[in-house]
Amino acid sequence: MVGQARGACPFSMTGHGKRSGQLLLALLAVAGGAGVVLADTACRDVPGGGFCLSSPDWVWLGELTANQVYLSETGELSFSPVGPVWLELRWRRWGRASWRFGLLWFRAIGASPNLRWQAVEWRTQGGTFSPLPPRNRWQILGALARGEEGMFPLEFRYLPTLADLPGKYELRLQFRLDLYLDWRPYRVWTQSALTFQVYQWCILTIPASHMDIALGTIGPELYEPETNTWTPLTSQEVSLYAATNSPQGMVITAVGSDLGPQPADLSRLLLWGGALEGVPLDAPRQVLVTDAPGLYRLEDLRYQYLPSWQDRGGTYLVRITYTLLAP
Repeated sequence: MVGQARGACPFSMTGHGKRSGQLLLALLAVAGGAGVVLADTACRDVPGGGFCLSSPDWVWLGELTANQVYLSETGELSFSPVGPVWLELRWRRWGRASWRFGLLWFRAIGASPNLRWQAVEWRTQGGTFSPLPPRNRWQILGALARGEEGMFPLEFRYLPTLADLPGKYELRLQFRLDLYLDWRPYRVWTQSALTFQVYQWCILTIPASHMDIALGTIGPELYEPETNTWTPLTSQEVSLYAATNSPQGMVITAVGSDLGPQPADLSRLLLWGGALEGVPLDAPRQVLVTDAPGLYRLEDLRYQYLPSWQDRGGTYLVRITYTLLAP
């Protein structure tokens, strides 16, 4: 499986030997409780009767955490939806209004500035998800069932992307019930708010095939007597993919650590690729520095070891630790 780490920044990821599974780091956040609270209720009297419509004041849609973000070993970013959650409209009627024809409508009337309108989807029970109608455009939901009271459920979800920065999001909805009596429409309105939270997240992925790398063998064929130089051991190109929604971007560092059994001189273990020109991994080195949210691909990294007469016969094993930091 792919080597992967994700969570609230900062975190580290190490690779040596064979690596399987995923390292998931806990996101430190206070989760909002699911459910609804007080209802907004509007009633109206009509000749010989009356009717009411109720909708919840607000509904908690959920939250986007690092555990809902996925970065494949080919560098493709995907997300699980926030939600879905049900919002229930309730109505009742009495007297002459009990058996009259009625229609339910809804529209979106406003949202927090950071909410992407096109990312909200809705559906009725048993239906398919559809994009939210344009702002302030009424959308018919359906006719009232027969009877003195009833319930009409709606389901909402949010499709997150990299563009969703950390913060609280809110969508304000308005509902309308039209009841027709003697060919005359009577109307009531209610309002509800959908709220959800996006937390700061970051994720780093190294393809499975790049988690265990054999640099080769140091032998006399690598030494050039005339110039007194050694041909370095060089890996194939390896890839690293990282993403974050932090508005300040992120920093990725790499450092080597010797695991023996023979001691490796980490000042001669170099990392090449991108803007890196053979930086030694004997101390933490910056591999990537960004100043904005985004998905970043490093696909030309190479490890290089410079042989020396100081290298004794035996096996050398080095762990490379990548650390992702975001403000």
